[in-house]
Amino acid sequence: MNIRKLMNETLVANNGEMSRGLKNQLNMMPIIFDHSLEEKLDILKKEGISAYSYCGLRLLEFNVNHLETVLNDNRAKIENYRANPQELVRDLRAKEIQEYGSSLETDMLGGM
Repeated sequence: MNIRKLMNETLVANNGEMSRGLKNQLNMMPIIFDHSLEEKLDILKKEGISAYSYCGLRLLEFNVNHLETVLNDNRAKIENYRANPQELVRDLRAKEIQEYGSSLETDMLGGM
């Protein structure tokens, strides 16, 4: 069964509603097909940050250049990142905003 059929049948079965869990899983699909996935995993492994949790998987959504830059710029926070990958997610979102711009406040990021 392809992903489009799965989504359509889920929507029909649930009267147009899709569970949060399925939405989260579908949002992760582009990560799997990203050509830089192995490189991102290698970077995180080298730093001792696990990508094998919900927050860890969220790290894989980011651009590999942003990941490297944030880790290099925030060497003092590496222990915090290892203990709580959500902190790294917040810093990566802030880096994205800095580079691409956003209407959201930086302190609102990471918990979205």
